Amino acid sequence: MLKLSTAIGSLPHFDAKIATEFAFNNLGIPIWPQLPKRSFKENMYIQYSEGIPYFVVDEKNQKVYFDLDKDEDVTSVMESFYLRIIADDLDYFKISQEYAAGFYEFINQLEIHKSKNFSAVKGHIIGPITFGLKTTDKNNRSIFYDDLFIDVIVKTLTMKARWQIRQLSKAVSNSKIIIFLDEPYLSAFGSAFTQVSGEQVIKYIGEVNDGIHKENALSGVHCCGNTDWSILMDSGIDIISFDAYNFFDGMSLYPEKLNAFLQKGGILAWGIVPSSDVINSETVDSLCSSFKQKMEYLIKKGINEEKLKNQYIITPSCGVGSLDEKLAEKIIITTKAVAEKLTL
Repeated sequence: MLKLSTAIGSLPHFDAKIATEFAFNNLGIPIWPQLPKRSFKENMYIQYSEGIPYFVVDEKNQKVYFDLDKDEDVTSVMESFYLRIIADDLDYFKISQEYAAGFYEFINQLEIHKSKNFSAVKGHIIGPITFGLKTTDKNNRSIFYDDLFIDVIVKTLTMKARWQIRQLSKAVSNSKIIIFLDEPYLSAFGSAFTQVSGEQVIKYIGEVNDGIHKENALSGVHCCGNTDWSILMDSGIDIISFDAYNFFDGMSLYPEKLNAFLQKGGILAWGIVPSSDVINSETVDSLCSSFKQKMEYLIKKGINEEKLKNQYIITPSCGVGSLDEKLAEKIIITTKAVAEKLTL
């Protein structure tokens, strides 16, 4: 069985070449690094925003918003946008180097590292639920609640995911491509302060997921808090990435749904390595022991043992882009070490 490790996406480095080399050398499934400290435009809420009508990036004041009061012919602007969708104009929705230096460096270095024969390589985008809830109009109203613009967001993210896959496919021939949707706001699902239905989650994530599958890639969703995991298990995604270090109990609440997810070939990405200085109080052995105990707990709950033990990836509990480089590197190195040491 392959003992695979990967990361969520963000690293704290300023230099894209150094960050990318680190990812290639220290992960079983390498990622292209998102570098939020390098540029404001690499913030996850901005990195995938190019091409979205009326979206404003105010770099000077470090804020973003939808300016729906622009004196423009809205019908014409939106018609132009949807014509590009209909035409399947993926290049229009590309992520430029200014917004994702790590992506372009990753493509360059794939040639150097191809002899390692990675079973998969991983990209990522922000998820539509998080993007919609986090970004607002000038009146601070979440754009998620605007039916037109949430559709624009979903379609933009779908195109950007597909564009990524196309670029990665040109650079690798024998590696599977994985795209994660980063959805931290799913942890607010069910809250009185967030009016989001399960049907909306399945619809919007499902549309992006369908686009990823259209390119013969695997889709994943990462949420670093508790959520209703059963909804994701029903959404058609291939990989569920969860914080198994801090929020394991939530995953154990849905044994029937989890069994069905695994039966369909679904994979759990266990965030068993803490993405904070808590790592300093852990060892590879202690984290392996914790992982085994938690897996045994799921088995006792009736989850299929064989599938649990064969359909998993080891990851940090969350992204490490906000940490200092030394700590972040320790977390990633530990993640790979845990994956390689585990025997089940």
